Amino acid sequence: EDPTPAPSESPKPEVHPNVPAVKPVDQHTHSFSWTTVQKASTIQDGLEELRCSCGMVKERSTIPASQAYVNELYQNLGKAPENGEVSFDSGRIYTISDYLIKKFRERADVTTTITFEYNRTKYRMIIPAGADYTEMLEDEDYFYGYFYFAQKVGAKVETL
Repeated sequence: EDPTPAPSESPKPEVHPNVPAVKPVDQHTHSFSWTTVQKASTIQDGLEELRCSCGMVKERSTIPASQAYVNELYQNLGKAPENGEVSFDSGRIYTISDYLIKKFRERADVTTTITFEYNRTKYRMIIPAGADYTEMLEDEDYFYGYFYFAQKVGAKVETL
């Protein structure tokens, strides 16, 4: 017997008949843009999506209801007649920012009535024409609750 082991047969390479190449599918170039899916209102947040023209959604962003509230109130103040009145329902939003206070100061001739809900109770706040916003705009805070704001500017708050 031969002490040397027999060499193992090396595997033969597989031979495939020529298969036609698969035609590449046209590649889609994604083109994204922001689309408003639902507009924000004073009572409900809105939604925007970063969508491709093919329908794929890459990102979603909430549009806060407070933004709709600020925009609508600002527009109403701007359109108010001289020495007029503006009424507005802010729903469950019961804070005010320096931005809006500046707008109130710009239209200090307008009496503004805001209805709102706080702890399941409806209120009406009446901000008289000629209210002084100086103290509110000179401090370091940027947002205020309606009750605190009313106390500082002499607005009347009543339960409905």
